[in-house]
Amino acid sequence: MDSGVLELTDKSGNNNDLTQPTVGFRPEKSSGAINSLDAVYFDATDNYLEELDSGNLNTLISGNDMPFTLHLVYKSNVPDSVQAVASWGSSVADTEMCWVGTYTTGSGIYRFNQRGADDQLRSVDFSTSDTTPHVVTISHSGTRTKVWKDGIYLGDFLQDAGTMNNLNRFGVGGLLRTSVGNTWSGLLGELIIQDVGADIVTVSLVQKYLMSKWKSAVAPTEFDLVMGTGQSNMEGRGNSAQSPALSPNGIAFYVDSSTYALTPLADPVGGASTGSCVPAFCNEWYARTGRGVLYIEQATSAAALIPAANPSVNWNKVSGTLYGTATNAFNGARAALLGGYNIQNNVILWCQGEREGQDINGTTITAGIYEADMKDLIDNFSGDLTGGVDAFLVSELGAQNDGGNEADYASIRVAQSNACSAKAVATMAFTGAKDFPAEGKMTDNLHYNQTGYNEMGEGLAVGGEL
Repeated sequence: MDSGVLELTDKSGNNNDLTQPTVGFRPEKSSGAINSLDAVYFDATDNYLEELDSGNLNTLISGNDMPFTLHLVYKSNVPDSVQAVASWGSSVADTEMCWVGTYTTGSGIYRFNQRGADDQLRSVDFSTSDTTPHVVTISHSGTRTKVWKDGIYLGDFLQDAGTMNNLNRFGVGGLLRTSVGNTWSGLLGELIIQDVGADIVTVSLVQKYLMSKWKSAVAPTEFDLVMGTGQSNMEGRGNSAQSPALSPNGIAFYVDSSTYALTPLADPVGGASTGSCVPAFCNEWYARTGRGVLYIEQATSAAALIPAANPSVNWNKVSGTLYGTATNAFNGARAALLGGYNIQNNVILWCQGEREGQDINGTTITAGIYEADMKDLIDNFSGDLTGGVDAFLVSELGAQNDGGNEADYASIRVAQSNACSAKAVATMAFTGAKDFPAEGKMTDNLHYNQTGYNEMGEGLAVGGEL
């Protein structure tokens, strides 16, 4: 009696079933194979499931470049090889054929390939391939094909990827050609096909569902865009060896302020000498909100808020350059990332005040001027950042390690508190830095050690939780 899988049933009710009428080509059911769930096993020899030309699926994605979205859960057994997990395209030509699978270039990589009408093969690599389960989403609409892997957006698939007008067949287990080739060894967990080019909210929901079901360790599918501003204690002057690792992986990314490219966040981040408060903030933020962090670093050493305290490096919108640079970086990043990440909130982190605390003169640098300028800064960001500001989170000014200028530092703290009280989006999220000298959490007269930065990061997340 044949125990192979004759049909992969379409559970939507649209009867878009994947079938295998040839007994010897049928894959097998494998009990508890992925995250203790049943999966379909393909043997890399001849196992294959296909939606034939006469089926219903082709009507959803064929014709005049119809949009579609594919969500696929798979686990490869032999990653260092050329194997097609799934493929779709024309039944009569190689052109306009797409496939996702593993490809050997010295070592195996995950790759999505598309052959356009100009017969040029285009590809995007996911990462080094392995034998762990993965969730991949590929969404096509117009001339754009967007790709996600395990909740991470890989970008527009070469924006000239071209149209796909002749799609009429889909299969799992090998390539779609006149005969099956590059057959796959692995496990298929779940397959979802939609007849729309899915928006980011839909993609996020489906990826979250699939990852929680098939991978258990779930990376966030909702993110907050967070920008660090102020001066050197926001940058970080700690020790990265004592900075916490992100847990789980994938909860935070550093955004390059020029290219908007993402890299997994880790110290040193941005302008940090080595360690900063940012990893600790990201861990606590995710733990409390379930949202990840896309982090833009714009803090600058020795920067002032009041122009008179540092005429060449300050956060004044009119006379300084830092504000304009930060605003442009934030808005550019938001525009670049919105197509691939479900961004929920705009968040500003502010840690600054040492410059004024050392230079108060009773005329051009006073606590009153600081308060007024901080209120203006919050209003300016709220008006100039695309989408406004959902939270402006402040780490209160600390104290000098030698105890100097304490009365002036204290007056700046009051000014910061007053500004936060006056602005609904602002929160004095962390107030512990003034105790760092007494607690041995300083590296010099002005800067915190890594223990202090870790405490500051956690405190900003706890006090500013949205």
